[in-house]
Amino acid sequence: MKSADKEKMGAYLKKLIEERYPSHRKFGKAYLEAIDVQVNDEELRKISNKLSQIINGKKGIQLEDLMVFTDLLGVSCEEIITGGNYFVPVASHMTNYEIAFTDNPRVWKKYMEREDKIFLNSDEYGKTVIEYALEFKNYKFMKYLMDEGYIWLVDNSEWKNFGYSYGAGTSVKKRDFRDYDTSVPFLIYTQDRIRTQTIALAIENNDLDILDTLLARDNPFLHVAGTLGFAYGLERYYNADLMKAVSESDQKVLDYFSREFEIKDIYNNENTFIYPYMGELIDIMLKTNRKEVELLIRRSLKHNKETLKKLETMIRDAYQSVGENCDRLEKVPVMEITLRCFRFDNENKIVNYTYYKEKHSSEKIVTNVVYISEKSSAPLINELISEINELYSRISSLGDKSLTKQIINWIESKEW
Repeated sequence: MKSADKEKMGAYLKKLIEERYPSHRKFGKAYLEAIDVQVNDEELRKISNKLSQIINGKKGIQLEDLMVFTDLLGVSCEEIITGGNYFVPVASHMTNYEIAFTDNPRVWKKYMEREDKIFLNSDEYGKTVIEYALEFKNYKFMKYLMDEGYIWLVDNSEWKNFGYSYGAGTSVKKRDFRDYDTSVPFLIYTQDRIRTQTIALAIENNDLDILDTLLARDNPFLHVAGTLGFAYGLERYYNADLMKAVSESDQKVLDYFSREFEIKDIYNNENTFIYPYMGELIDIMLKTNRKEVELLIRRSLKHNKETLKKLETMIRDAYQSVGENCDRLEKVPVMEITLRCFRFDNENKIVNYTYYKEKHSSEKIVTNVVYISEKSSAPLINELISEINELYSRISSLGDKSLTKQIINWIESKEW
């Protein structure tokens, strides 16, 4: 067992606190109560300052503090000091916690075949065995549950008319209606995080064959990206653990995640996308100085270029068609009509444009574009980043009515 450095230890402690307490202040109050210190503003200020230094990696955890932290957070000393890389049981009886910790298939089998169906229930902390398995990075157990057909994370057969879920579920049936086996089914059906967290574990365990099965690059939002009226977006499905796993992965994984892929929307139209968090992934890799980031940047540049090129062709054709049918209109209203069906979602970086060629014929593009916030120390990489962002700016500006005349000049001069 190897101890983590202060930064990693502090970051993991922060994660544990925020999972179990509504605020750092509440945790500080619980800490003071645990050591029999009167809770007042001055003591809260002191413990808040101490916690801040520990969490930010400026100060290590003292032994006396560690013992209190483990009691308050319900974890072992080993888990904290290794930054979540080493786990030992802290309970004396078989619980969701211990089942998710063990790597013994015989124990799993016995647990899954219990008549009381405790697999379906959460424990006294409101956590299911699946949540613990993902916390402990017990990929073998998650793989066992999938291989044995106890759970599945991708089956859209029952959701084909909705398109916003990957239809995960469980074969474990509930007990009598008077009982309440609800936690695991509800968790699997409603939280895409179970899928993305399992993908992160698959990457860490070098099980690349399952990436396509779990639709690793996909996102439920992308199935409805070309429609209106949906209040949620990509942020709902963002998983920091998955991003970390991909950003630290080898060339094969990076090659997989940086390739374009097709997704059918809820109307069965096929749209081309690039990984929806590509910009954020590149930002992470730039911060950690990974040279492999160049592959992702070049593919993002190619994707943005091809997106603008297709939009240019569609808009030019539409502009010409509208002009021919509305020959009495000035150029500006012709272009405004041309771009009436253009939408750009800046928050989710989705572009959506439809060109109606004839009464019953149309051409449509729905895709995402990449924007990069970070810079590189390498001048060449910075040039590529600037080009990517310039393409992003030009695409997003097509919806700006104040630029209508400029867009007309681009179209007519063919200098897009």
